[in-house]
Amino acid sequence: MFEEAPIGCCLSDSHGRISVSNVALARMLGYSSEELVGKGFWELTAREDRAKSMVHFQELVAGVRDFYQLEKRYLKKDGSLIWGRLTVSLLGARSEEGQFVLAMIEDVTEAVRAREQLEHSRRRLIMALEASRMTAWEYEPAAGTISWVDRTTLRRPSSESQGPVLFADVLQHVHPDDRIMLLELAGRVVNEGGAFSAEFRMFARDGSIRWMLGKGELLRSEGESGAKIAGVTLDVSELKRTQLELQELAKRLMEAQEEERRRISRELHDDIGQRVSLLAIELDLVRQLLEGQEHLRDRVERAQAATGELGTDLHQLSHALHSSKLQYLGLPAALRELCSRIAEKHSLTVQLDCEEQRVALPEEDALALFRVAQEALNNVVRHSRATKVKVALTQTPNEVRLMVCDNGTGFDPVRKTSGIGVIGMRERLRAIEGEFQIITEPRGGTEVHAKVPIPLPAHRRPGVHVRTGTLQ
Repeated sequence: MFEEAPIGCCLSDSHGRISVSNVALARMLGYSSEELVGKGFWELTAREDRAKSMVHFQELVAGVRDFYQLEKRYLKKDGSLIWGRLTVSLLGARSEEGQFVLAMIEDVTEAVRAREQLEHSRRRLIMALEASRMTAWEYEPAAGTISWVDRTTLRRPSSESQGPVLFADVLQHVHPDDRIMLLELAGRVVNEGGAFSAEFRMFARDGSIRWMLGKGELLRSEGESGAKIAGVTLDVSELKRTQLELQELAKRLMEAQEEERRRISRELHDDIGQRVSLLAIELDLVRQLLEGQEHLRDRVERAQAATGELGTDLHQLSHALHSSKLQYLGLPAALRELCSRIAEKHSLTVQLDCEEQRVALPEEDALALFRVAQEALNNVVRHSRATKVKVALTQTPNEVRLMVCDNGTGFDPVRKTSGIGVIGMRERLRAIEGEFQIITEPRGGTEVHAKVPIPLPAHRRPGVHVRTGTLQ
């Protein structure tokens, strides 16, 4: 298994010098397996990451931690750098000669580059927002007219008058699919008051389509007979374009990650898992041949039991990487298997409230919710010290909701962490137009909420948010 593992593996002594490495690690770093023997891990680590890596390693050897995981840069033999996701743990019992340290390294260079590109797109999005053009306007429902300060971005109505124009004439320059939505919104604000926010499309002077963001509120002044809606319109076309690019990039990143998960899962199940099963059969045959040699028979039985446990762990790992039940039986069945596995492996009480009918979601949306549940439950195990977890999956006519709630220690959501789990959950849902929220506080437990809209037969309409009260 060590030699045939699809990721790099090595054993080092308690001083960090490599004793043996597999072919995958040697190929990853551009060395031969023999050349890696005797090298210290600091020699293979980029200078900027050595101090952090050394602290983690010393804490592991000193017994402060059982294992650690981090992403860092590795220096290849040719001088180039790659990114690796490193998982390190102690192997075997302590002795006078020290302990072996097992390190597993996965090449995540492409994933890190994709995240950097994602961050670059995010910065472009912010710059586009700051550079967007804004128009201020007033709408008088009683007269049905609208007037504004500046409308140079938009194509003017046939009347070139600078004074108020009919709202109906302005609507002619709104995309046909958004006109009814704006009319309904205007009527709702006039009747209910409060503030509003809406995205819609308009035709520019050159005939191109521009995305606009309108914000405003209903104003009622003493002594005036009617109310007015005052607001601003912001050209967010560049922002919208960048958002779509961001979503597409995040989608491609997650698709690449899922494809890699499927590949490793197949390797574990179809190749390594089968070889472990054959090894177990061979050990059983050896045990039968050792009749009367109890000492050797006992050792073979122990090896046989360890091989059986290893096969079980490989099977569970394969399903954790890629759930076949999600693909063939749907999200509820996959969640039941996930919760059962977490509860059994970590002695945790996991309550699943899940509707029996098959949730009507596309495969990528169901996969996103499953990965959110998986990451949330893993965070409970790693960080929360919880004894009970509740997982709930519910469905309304318009959306599917997932909640993971624990009774653990909670955390300060304002404090930044080095982990990427929360970012990953948020980006997964953003890519499919879903919503993500974490409710927590120190010593108060944690709630993870995810919502995914059920796709309509037609394309999803632009979002409209109306709230009553003071404009924030």
